[in-house]
Amino acid sequence: MKKILSLLLIVMIFAVPVSSQEETQLTKAGTTPDSLFYFLDTAMEKISLAMTFNANTKAEKRLEIAEERLSEVKEMALKGEIKAMTKAEEGHKKLLMKVQEKIEMSDDSEMKSELEMKFQSHNERISEVKNELKIKIEFEGEITEEQQVLVDSIMANIENQAGEIEIKIKNKRGESEIEIEYESEDEMDDDSEEGRDDDMFEVDTKIFVLEGVNYAFFMDGEEMPELKVDKGDTVRIEFTSSQGFHDFVIDEFNVATERVSDGGSTFVEFVADTEGIFEYYCSVGQHRANGMKGNLIVE
Repeated sequence: MKKILSLLLIVMIFAVPVSSQEETQLTKAGTTPDSLFYFLDTAMEKISLAMTFNANTKAEKRLEIAEERLSEVKEMALKGEIKAMTKAEEGHKKLLMKVQEKIEMSDDSEMKSELEMKFQSHNERISEVKNELKIKIEFEGEITEEQQVLVDSIMANIENQAGEIEIKIKNKRGESEIEIEYESEDEMDDDSEEGRDDDMFEVDTKIFVLEGVNYAFFMDGEEMPELKVDKGDTVRIEFTSSQGFHDFVIDEFNVATERVSDGGSTFVEFVADTEGIFEYYCSVGQHRANGMKGNLIVE
């Protein structure tokens, strides 16, 4: 038995790529969690990660492996293998948490920017898998109603976790950029402040306190309220989720709060410098498609 294990270990070591420049796209599921040999697949991944010494490369590799876990989740869902699906989901979660830890510890804004883009791609893939599962299970799947509920719940967990981490990356990168901006401002001569017209900086601030539930926004009891402001106003959105996992987004003004769950609160400020009617919405999952949206009117 010891000889067999030793032989397997040697095979695994030599099967691991040694070139850090060679990218491996792990978008398809190999050995799935319902297989007796799944432990060999995950063991090889751990060895590969251990032999990757560059922290940034390791974070990217974890994201690639997370894509494989996602493919495993999809395959197990179609088979109705909920226990195996949960196992793949747990592996996916651990990988993303490791990437998040790396981001929080790093001061490399360029790395954070690259990982943010990769997370965006990964989140798009999660949405694709979710939609594919919905269609395939409806027309081809042979799973029970109870299994369908569990599949939906697991996919929601995956979507929510990845969404939260993407927001944290964006916020963390934003904090770094603000610090750099402040440092640059501190280096400026005080003389550069002369000649400023302080009246140019006097603007009104319009504050809107919104509440999010499944699938609607409320303000003072009004569902999907119209938010009216004047051009040039500073707008402050104070947002609380009373039910579910939500955010507040307006694409045209590059506005997006962090995503918050039951009882969570956040806010965002921006300048409404363009006249028109702009849609605000919740970007989580299919919430926008389910009607969680309203209008900001800038006059």
